[in-house]
Amino acid sequence: MRNNDGDMVPLSALVTARNISGPEYTNRFNLYRAAQVIGGAAPGYSSGQAMAALEEVAKEVACRTFTTWHIGTMMTSSMTSQGEG
Repeated sequence: MRNNDGDMVPLSALVTARNISGPEYTNRFNLYRAAQVIGGAAPGYSSGQAMAALEEVAKEVACRTFTTWHIGTMMTSSMTSQGEG
């Protein structure tokens, strides 16, 4: 960037740069921060049982504002078991 005299302005005159640590990217779902959980049922358990176990653990360990949302196959499975599909 140049000033009114045509001279270059050092970047440090405009901003302060600093190193910070954080995630390279943040997952989002419907504009909310999200965590993607990928998994499958252990042998001898149905996908519905695995989904129920995951939701139970989430209720025990997550903060009270935490919610779960299923997408893809699990969303279809959940809707079907609730009579919505």
